[in-house]
Amino acid sequence: LNLAGEAVMFDSGGGSTEFVLGAGGDIKKIVSVPIGAVNLSERFFCAHDSPVKKSACDSAVGYVAEIFTQNHVEEFTAKSVIGVGGGAVAMASVKNACESFTPQKLHGSILTEKDIVRQIRLYASLTLKEREEVIGLPASRADVILGSACIVLTALRMLKARSCVISINGLRHGLLLHDK
Repeated sequence: LNLAGEAVMFDSGGGSTEFVLGAGGDIKKIVSVPIGAVNLSERFFCAHDSPVKKSACDSAVGYVAEIFTQNHVEEFTAKSVIGVGGGAVAMASVKNACESFTPQKLHGSILTEKDIVRQIRLYASLTLKEREEVIGLPASRADVILGSACIVLTALRMLKARSCVISINGLRHGLLLHDK
């Protein structure tokens, strides 16, 4: 991504979210937080095949903020914030209305706090079946995308960032670079 200075990368998976602070290829701090899109969705949205109430979304965001605070995520401050993982990439795909996975359009794209709030409202307003039809959203993520969006929003807020840069690269790409 050619970002200068320190950067925070977060990767929200199904059962955990990782935060890494680094600069120039060196890792300065890392934490794995035990909250992910699957366990958050099961806790707050599982019973909802109909639209989700705003209060459920607010409760989910509050819960994530509490878990992030317990794990000192607010200490991960840097000039740049990078979002990695299926949820963040899917949200970028929705923002860019990608009909299929388009790496060149997604890698380096920006998700703002406003984009994320807009998507939370969208996903909460739809049934699961309707979410499966959202352009850019892989149908396989329709059941957990609301949880992903709540985590991404909370990550940005905890990191005091207004946006994040999306990277389609993950651990496997880092391992390839490391082995060169």
